[in-house]
Amino acid sequence: MVTASKMAAELEVDARKLRRWLRSQKETGHPLLSGHSTYARWEFSRAEADQLISEFSSSAASSHVSDSAVQREAEHLIRERLAERLGVSLAPRIIDLGAGAPVQVDAASPDCTVLAEIFARQGPLKGGQQKKVAIDTLKLITIRHKYPQTRVLLAFADSEAAGYATGGGWLAQALKTWDVGVEIVDIPDDLRQKIRAAQASQVMVNSEPADGSGQVM
Repeated sequence: MVTASKMAAELEVDARKLRRWLRSQKETGHPLLSGHSTYARWEFSRAEADQLISEFSSSAASSHVSDSAVQREAEHLIRERLAERLGVSLAPRIIDLGAGAPVQVDAASPDCTVLAEIFARQGPLKGGQQKKVAIDTLKLITIRHKYPQTRVLLAFADSEAAGYATGGGWLAQALKTWDVGVEIVDIPDDLRQKIRAAQASQVMVNSEPADGSGQVM
């Protein structure tokens, strides 16, 4: 299942903004949302999430939001090239941890001996992105606690973005302590430009005040 938080990450928007949009669509009777209980978690199948992501991206409220298709294109290519480098096939996968909720990883080998989270971000990571890397790292080492022979990795598409995981900060030290690998995967320049354009578009959205006037305070 795909949560609202995962969808927001794919869209590169604040999860609260996406949840507000989901609530507003529910109130208008959207067929995928009308049956949602008020305090229940937002969870969807991949097909349902893709439909909602597409609708959100094309809505007036998100006219400048980055296209999630760019994110998926980048993730797909990074996953393919990482698989080629490691000599294994990789695909997105949901892993059942038993007592806890199932978790989704961006790339897993068929026997789950290799697991990776993918980051298409271009340029240095900002606060929220750094937090996501830390959370995904915790997710990977939690999975490996159940499957000790699993190799876990963070795959970046940009050396500046990877710097947060390879530099001198606490996270880089944590990765070494817990034996979490870091891979930097090369992608074509045209895809890099599309990702940067999507990121720039999101900066414009986040700079707008709540009243939509477009003026930066």
